[in-house]
Order: sequence, then structure tokens, then C-alpha cells
Amino acid sequence: MKTFEFKTTYKKLLADILTPVSLYLKLRDRFPQSILLESSDYHGVENSYSFICLEPVAQFKVDNQYIVKKYPDGLIEEQQIKNRKEVVEELSNFISSIKTNKVENQVNGFFGYTAYNSINYFEKIQIETSLPTEEKIPEFINEVPPMMAITGVFSSCSFIYYPLVNARNSASSMILMPSALALSSFEPASSPATI
Repeated sequence: MKTFEFKTTYKKLLADILTPVSLYLKLRDRFPQSILLESSDYHGVENSYSFICLEPVAQFKVDNQYIVKKYPDGLIEEQQIKNRKEVVEELSNFISSIKTNKVENQVNGFFGYTAYNSINYFEKIQIETSLPTEEKIPEFINEVPPMMAITGVFSSCSFIYYPLVNARNSASSMILMPSALALSSFEPASSPATI
């Protein structure tokens, strides 16, 4: 099995006037296939982060009884699911093919979602749901983004992470993302406020 090594660097930015949603709205048009994942646990300050993942370089997807694996070298493998156990085995193999280093905040690796219907692949139960075609989404997606913005809900800082695939990455994207974040989403007041 071929392995891919990611060496992640990061940049810390002051982001006291930015929210995760405003960051996402600034970035989604410039970076295709971006996703916003927000923390739902606000009990502790240490685990309250929002993740904005951009332009995946590797992806594991389960959709319509098929597994689709996209690797950082551009290789795409597709296979039909014959046995539900295949999903867990293939996911484990895919994750094993990606090696990452530890960085500040220890966030590095795969991001994505697991839809309700994917329980059929991980448990010994069958759930049948029927959704209109326009409402269907893949049952499972996990991706490795080449860039990621992370904001702390109770923090005034954001981090931009750049996982470099086999020690290389797009320099233009590394410059473009911070400049996109710096764009103001509001107009300054033309005259001082009066009380």
C-alpha cells in the first residue's frame, strides 16, 4: 500500500472580529468543496473550535453502494460494496495510507461527516430511508484538506493549517487564503456616531 506523508505548517492570525460563519462566507467562493464544521460542545473553552476545510486533496466517500477513494497523487479508486464490512476495512486502509505530524492544537488529518444512513455499514442493523433524489447526500465522507482555518469560539485567534503533501503544496493557495481572510466584510462608518 502506498503511503502519503503530510507535514503541516500553520499561521496564527488575529481574528477578534471574525466569526466562523463570516470566515466561511469569505472563503467558500474562492475554494471549491469547502465545508464548515462547528463544535457543539460549549461546556469547556478548550474544545470549542470551528473548522473550515478547503479543497480536499484526499477523500474517502461512501455513496449509493460504492466506495470512492481519491488519493493525493490524483489516483481515484471506485468499488461496489458487496459486504458491509468492506467499508470499515477500506476506511482503515485509507486512513493508514495518510501519515501526519503533530502540530499546535493537535488538529491534523481527516474531517467530514457520517450521515444517519451510514449506520448500516457500522452496525448489525438495517435502516431503510427514502429521500427524494434532490435531498440525498453521500452516506459518509472523510477528507484531508490542504488548507484549514480553525477559530476558537472563546478565542480572538484563528489558525490556518497547510498540510504539505510529500513536502509540497500550492504556494499560491498559501498566500491567497490569508489575503481572503483579511478582506473586510463590512463598510466603515462614513461619519462618527452621535448619541
